[in-house]
Amino acid sequence: MNDSSSAEEWKIKGNEELKKGNIDGAIEMFTEGLSKDSNNAILYSNRAAAYSAQGKWMDALEDARKAVEIRPNWAKAHSRIALALFKLQRFEEAIQSYNSAIHLDPSNSEFPVHISTVQKAWKASEQNVLGEEQLHKGKFQQAFVFFEKATELDPNCALYWSNISFVYIQLDQFDKAFKAAENIISKRPSWHKGYQRKGQVYLAKGNYELAASAFATGLQIEPNNEQLNNLFTKAQQELWKSNTKSNSNSNSNQSKSTLQSIKEFLGFG
Repeated sequence: MNDSSSAEEWKIKGNEELKKGNIDGAIEMFTEGLSKDSNNAILYSNRAAAYSAQGKWMDALEDARKAVEIRPNWAKAHSRIALALFKLQRFEEAIQSYNSAIHLDPSNSEFPVHISTVQKAWKASEQNVLGEEQLHKGKFQQAFVFFEKATELDPNCALYWSNISFVYIQLDQFDKAFKAAENIISKRPSWHKGYQRKGQVYLAKGNYELAASAFATGLQIEPNNEQLNNLFTKAQQELWKSNTKSNSNSNSNQSKSTLQSIKEFLGFG
């Protein structure tokens, strides 16, 4: 049995939680509302928006589609589908959904802008694929051209900056590789790859302590990542070797200094 009055109350509460930035609380409220009225398109749409804020794009897509099933002529619901598809890199489907939204609400000036964004991201993705093909062949300069084009088309994609950073490392252009790694972290701070790239730059430059620290930060995000674990172990081993050699040289110099003092004292210096 549906209780639209109660559902409306839960919708209001959910929107209040969204404004506070309490996404989990908002989802809970919208879910409660849907338990009262399972045919409420607005509640599905609002919960889709909340899932989108969390980056849960499959959940957002599912709710947006339910909203469209209930209200097929609602442009906003179609645009929510489009956004989720875009984030899932299903570019062609995303454009189709935005076109549906435009058909239903031609006065909305945002939809064409979103389509343009999707089209650029689609082209950027294609450039990245071409770059990765060159990368697998060991053709770093050729790969870089494609990755650079991808970042020009979609400058906010951390993956493309990660690929650029990797290529710079292979080309021994460490300052540029480090800057690209910083770009990764600024765009996706919760992704381990940015810290991995920073660590690889430090490792290549022989700064093993900072390399180990960067890898350790990445491992806090992805503790079971085999590649990161191997790099962290390598940095620790190189640091140990460096410290052992340093201590050995220090002891050797100290011994030489002591021997020279004894020689001087005995008149042999």
